[in-house]
Amino acid sequence: MMREESGLHFYSSEQLMQVSFDAIQDGICVLDGDLNILRVNRCLEEWYEETMPVTGKKCYQVFQGQEYLCDKCPAVKTLRTGEPAVEVVSITRARGVEGWIELYSYPLKSEAGEIKGVVEFMRNITEEVRIKKALEESEEKYRALIEQSVDMIYLHEIDGSIIEVNRAAAEWTGYSKEELCRMNVFDLYPEPHPDVGIREDVIWQWRSWEPMSGACNIETAHKRKDGSIAPVSINTGKVKIGNRELILALVRDRTGQLKAEEAMRYQYRYESMVADISSKFVNASAEDIDRAIDHALALSSTAIPVECRILAIVDAFDAMTHRRPYNRTMSKEEAVKELKDNAGAQFDPGLVEVFISILTEKSQAG
Repeated sequence: MMREESGLHFYSSEQLMQVSFDAIQDGICVLDGDLNILRVNRCLEEWYEETMPVTGKKCYQVFQGQEYLCDKCPAVKTLRTGEPAVEVVSITRARGVEGWIELYSYPLKSEAGEIKGVVEFMRNITEEVRIKKALEESEEKYRALIEQSVDMIYLHEIDGSIIEVNRAAAEWTGYSKEELCRMNVFDLYPEPHPDVGIREDVIWQWRSWEPMSGACNIETAHKRKDGSIAPVSINTGKVKIGNRELILALVRDRTGQLKAEEAMRYQYRYESMVADISSKFVNASAEDIDRAIDHALALSSTAIPVECRILAIVDAFDAMTHRRPYNRTMSKEEAVKELKDNAGAQFDPGLVEVFISILTEKSQAG
């Protein structure tokens, strides 16, 4: 005890308070009940060096460069309620706002409990505010990109609980964003839903992935709110947001892709069939071709649909009366004679007569 007293006797209580004030690396200010500055520490003197000395001045004159009370002033609130208060306020100088501080105010009370003033504790949070603003701007940019994506985007927990979707997902499924965020991704699968065992296997795989270690591509089907089912492709992987590991899935409707693939397969089959038939006719003898024609004519009238027999006549007449690279153009009279000559051999004779009568009626009407 003697050693401690010998170490402190050099300081008066006033000096000890000032030394303690100056040792603190955040701003401290003592105000009276009229918001006049009674004392500041060295940190605050350095922040507002251009306005020194500050003792006796109003806090809003020194710290905000104005002649009126600040909006949401925590010191005023503390003087009124007797309770601590906190607010984020700007660091304002002649050049304008230069930063931000987190301002705490605590009441100074007499022994009788009467509020005599306020102690303000100021922490410079300018860098924190700038980082937060940059993150918000970055988030807005990413959100805009996500919302403009034509692909459906799902962000969900490891257990499949959906926590975020984009507009494309809501529009495609028919659910609202709020409805989707109350669902599980397994709810989007057609009936029957994956059983517990399959779900556990999928969740185990999700849990085993490392964040940003690559993507998994699968092709499956999803069910809309109206019950309709469509094929989809899913590109999914694990991401880390803060301390949370989540699954990000990009989903694309494959209906158009599958239709295009089917059309290409049909076109290939059609071209292959035509090429095969053409090659057989090219390599066939005149006798083989005649036998094939005789066989076709030998079929009963019900074996060759009437639509096909009509189409054969109309197509032949159109080919003869219009310019084709492989044949000269005939007059209508020449084409009619050709139909008559081949009636019973290549064309249905009864339908040829009907066709010619229709042509004659049109010619007379014209």
